[in-house]
Amino acid sequence: MSPKRVLSFRNCKLVRFGDIPNLKFDDFADTVIKSIQHGNRLIALFAQPEESKFRLFAVTSSRAEGALRICSTQIKDTYPSISAECSQAHWFEREIAETWGVTPIGHP
Repeated sequence: MSPKRVLSFRNCKLVRFGDIPNLKFDDFADTVIKSIQHGNRLIALFAQPEESKFRLFAVTSSRAEGALRICSTQIKDTYPSISAECSQAHWFEREIAETWGVTPIGHP
């Protein structure tokens, strides 16, 4: 059985931090990109420091289902940019770089 890739929830509902799936980066990127390709919207992409690394979070919304979805991945001071395949990530990745000094490799 494959691990759950996203946590779905409704707006204004509490989400326990420990319930947010923490994926390998490739699975994370694939999940976000495919969600956007299926008509969902990237509403947040942000990093949170954790010891000597960061945890990268993505939140997407599904208008058809009225649901939000969240997943995360561990990164260090660089990670492969997803902006080329998901243009909605462009400004979020710039903000992450400017705020935390984390470099999205290949960012336009």
